[in-house]
Amino acid sequence: MLLLAIRCSLIACTYTILISHFVYRYLAVLGSIFINRLFPYFMIVTLLFCVIASMFWIMIAYFVAVPNFEVRHYIQQNMYEIYGADSITLNFFALLYQESTLETEIKSWIGVIAGSLVSILSIFILMILKFQIRKKLQSDRYRMSAGTAKMQLELLRSLVVQTVIPIIFSLAPCMLSWFTPMFNLKLDKWLNYTSAVPLSAFPFIDPFAVILCLPAFRRRLLGNAKPNTVVVSVASVI
Repeated sequence: MLLLAIRCSLIACTYTILISHFVYRYLAVLGSIFINRLFPYFMIVTLLFCVIASMFWIMIAYFVAVPNFEVRHYIQQNMYEIYGADSITLNFFALLYQESTLETEIKSWIGVIAGSLVSILSIFILMILKFQIRKKLQSDRYRMSAGTAKMQLELLRSLVVQTVIPIIFSLAPCMLSWFTPMFNLKLDKWLNYTSAVPLSAFPFIDPFAVILCLPAFRRRLLGNAKPNTVVVSVASVI
């Protein structure tokens, strides 16, 4: 179960990496020394941030979401009808919000609240950073050259994409998996298609979408990169 908890912690790890990326962009816009002379320290803080978030997620999954026999027996019939597997022998995490003992319900609510807070807070931080970066770019646009302003506009578009994608492919699937059981909604195997698949594809879709948003990366990916041209100035000596 510990290995499964570590695998689930990659969700929190993905959020922290994305937040660190937004922080880096914000510091770059400000011209901070943390992306120049102190960049190694920035990377160390980013790594520690990622480890702490992952450890928190592992603790929640391992100590709260590990199903006891009561939970396994409760979903045994549905698990066999939908997936053809026995919940007694499988390794998985499950939360039971009602029709169980008080201890099980308390653990389940702690798990869903903690997971929701991490996910929602991460998206909230991303939106704040995006707003601050956009505000800074707009205030400096009159002092930029046409080429720089165009590049910053493209980066701003990529920021919007990088904010929307986690909401669609990470936050929404998690919320769907965690909250539909509260209302006794059964999605059966559709839960795999609406939650597991988008969540697994998120680490690939996010950088791929950014590559498509930035013309330089897009041309390189599609093989349409313009060849480098070298202009040589020759002065004739009389």
